[in-house]
Amino acid sequence: MTRRRKTRLLAPAGLALMTLSLTCLTLQAQASGNPADLATSHADSLDVVVSEIAWMGTITSYNDEWIELYNNTDHDLDLTGWHLFSEDGSPNITLEGAIPAGGHFLLERTDDTTVPPLADRIYTGALDNTGEVLTLTDHTGAVVDVVGQPGQGWFAGNNSTKATMVRQPLTATGTLPSSWTDGPVGGTPTNSIVDRDGDTYGFSPNLDWTAGAGPGYEARDEDCNDADAAIHPGAAEVFDYKDNDCDGAIDEGFVLGPLDYAVYFNSDTTIPAMGPSAGPTPMEGALIGLINAATQTIDCALYGFDRQSVRDALIAAHNRGVTVRVVSDDEAATGLYSPTYQALIAAGIPVVTDPYVSYLQHNKFAIFDRRTVWTGSTNWTDTCFTYNANSSIVITSVHLALAYTTEFEEMFVDRRFAHQKTDNTQHVFTYTNGVVELYFSPSDGVESRVADVISAAQDSIYFAMFYWTSDPLGTLVYTRVVTGGLEVWGVWDAVGAANSYSQDELLCSAGVPLKVENFGGKVHHKFAVLDVNGSDPVVVMGSYNWTGAGAFDNDENTLIIHNGPIAGAYAQEAQRLYNALPDATICGHHSAESGLAACGDGLDNDYDGYVDLADWDCDESTVAACTDGIDNDGDGLIDEEDELDCGRIQTVYLPLALRAVP
Repeated sequence: MTRRRKTRLLAPAGLALMTLSLTCLTLQAQASGNPADLATSHADSLDVVVSEIAWMGTITSYNDEWIELYNNTDHDLDLTGWHLFSEDGSPNITLEGAIPAGGHFLLERTDDTTVPPLADRIYTGALDNTGEVLTLTDHTGAVVDVVGQPGQGWFAGNNSTKATMVRQPLTATGTLPSSWTDGPVGGTPTNSIVDRDGDTYGFSPNLDWTAGAGPGYEARDEDCNDADAAIHPGAAEVFDYKDNDCDGAIDEGFVLGPLDYAVYFNSDTTIPAMGPSAGPTPMEGALIGLINAATQTIDCALYGFDRQSVRDALIAAHNRGVTVRVVSDDEAATGLYSPTYQALIAAGIPVVTDPYVSYLQHNKFAIFDRRTVWTGSTNWTDTCFTYNANSSIVITSVHLALAYTTEFEEMFVDRRFAHQKTDNTQHVFTYTNGVVELYFSPSDGVESRVADVISAAQDSIYFAMFYWTSDPLGTLVYTRVVTGGLEVWGVWDAVGAANSYSQDELLCSAGVPLKVENFGGKVHHKFAVLDVNGSDPVVVMGSYNWTGAGAFDNDENTLIIHNGPIAGAYAQEAQRLYNALPDATICGHHSAESGLAACGDGLDNDYDGYVDLADWDCDESTVAACTDGIDNDGDGLIDEEDELDCGRIQTVYLPLALRAVP
């Protein structure tokens, strides 16, 4: 029998950057869809009672002691911080978890093999056969129940037959002998599993189990929705936006209709840009349009955020009654982007941050009214909208939005980030005009899935990357080029290419013509297009840089989209960037701080602590230096002969947005 226990993460008080006031805590069973409102206020006497005690053990062993609690109220109760203790100090049990309304909570001594039902909690310390006085207190220390009286011994139960001590009725005072009677031999130990919808499948707020040998509910999988009798393990899947058979997927096997999408690029603005701008952009306008059109909810998982127009739109949505919730990275929200996040908080919008300094909450997605998803490589910043090359995609699909909402609430509600998260969302969504795969890092094995897609490529891979340091993915593409003749080319950001673990040199050694950008801003994309002219054109895109941190540590989202028009649009974007760069950038090693734009934008583009003319990489990158007839940087090229530093970039204009609303 498989025995597993859920860990409940309750919201700590005083969480930084959080203004959400909670009068109750919501407990969510893992992948269950069974919310239970847990009362945390002072408990009244006999709200929860000790209902049965096997103080004598069982016929198997006198050490197999167990204690059962019962909830006399009509609401679920949070037992976190409650205590059950003996007057002599053993046992002394700190409780956690929940006890259902009208339900039980099972405590087993030493291990989870004392009796067949799974224990809600294991405790240590033996009960004295001559009697104990047990006291139950709530999280405030208030006494809720007392069992026994000093010096009187146990009121019921039989050490010879192993009949248990049972409370009757369950509202009786525990200090009276008349409140107790002998139970059956072996007793009737009951845990917190309940079946509220009467479908014979159970749910517990504390336990997680799989079908296997054992009595009662343990012979069946846990019910994923104990409020709907039509939803349980093994039920027929129907097309209703629900996980009817409790397998973790929603409406699998059904075609979801046409894929409704819009794709946005900003390269026609960023290629010639001389610095970030406050001026409006079409991509930004599309995002603000979604915010302004929302009527119920907006959930955002963001990293960088300083775009004033988007900030103001979110605050305006909140003020007109839309529920706006935000998840961010702790360092981003308290550092460079603190003013924007503080403005949200001041307006009454709750912001939850990840707790890790080492890992990033690096997502850039939003869900509007639980039906439309915005995601991509674009941070909501001045640089990402107007200076760095980025893409964003909007997909209107209730099914996809449900998966993103599940991921969002795992962070916002359950406070699980990075390695605490589980693989708990559907991955494959089938539409009449394509298939969309969705993977969240670090729980969903995204690097392995990307490797599968690369291995399946038949003809070509075109890409634009900010960082690519993954050895497995670099080696795989190198091998496909060298041994399989796969056509590969792409564009690399200069900062990413300068990383000592970057895979650009490996690919260059295979003859891959990759260009290292010398734009003013960054190539912030994280996409690859595979077999754009083949039978299965594919795009890999999202917030995930192809790095170990992006795959195994950070909170990220990645879409693998099988759709010809979308793949064609991304291939055009890769071609536009590639064509805009001179051949001198092929497998180049120039600095991100070189070039006319980068040396006059007021930014430390290569993160070396030197800005613009204070950086020696700008020696040949000013108008004066490019017209003085001198080789200022000693590379053998003078003035406009030096394409990397002085050359003018010929901008290639292609459509900014691709739309499909079938």
